[in-house]
Amino acid sequence: MIQGVIFLLALASASANPVEAPRELGAKTTVEVFNNHTNDITYRLDGAGVGGCGGQNQPLQPGHEDPDSCFCSWGTLNYRFTAYDATHVDDLPLCESTDIGNCYAHTEAGLNAGYACTVLYEGQTDGVASAACSCEIVNPV
Repeated sequence: MIQGVIFLLALASASANPVEAPRELGAKTTVEVFNNHTNDITYRLDGAGVGGCGGQNQPLQPGHEDPDSCFCSWGTLNYRFTAYDATHVDDLPLCESTDIGNCYAHTEAGLNAGYACTVLYEGQTDGVASAACSCEIVNPV
């Protein structure tokens, strides 16, 4: 009798949510960076969790991308992507994005989904280049 109850409990928990893949502790979501700005940039991804980046493959030249130096960890909080002018790293950032949030791309677009963060040139103000940062969920082909 006890073995039958244990079997039924195991079967019920295994089929409770068959569509959603299990979330593994410490699993990573990749973040690809695109520089569509007119200048070299440096960038940083950081948050209240494991992962991020800063310093690898930098500065990133205009028209180039960095496909795999950044990642965020599933379920951790407040990831922010920030881009800087490569020649003014300690000054105010060119732009920053909080779109990555809790790093849950895998639940919205499948286990292989990641983020693409793009830095766009928006012109100049008083001779200083400005930019916009955006991050979106992408599902690799």
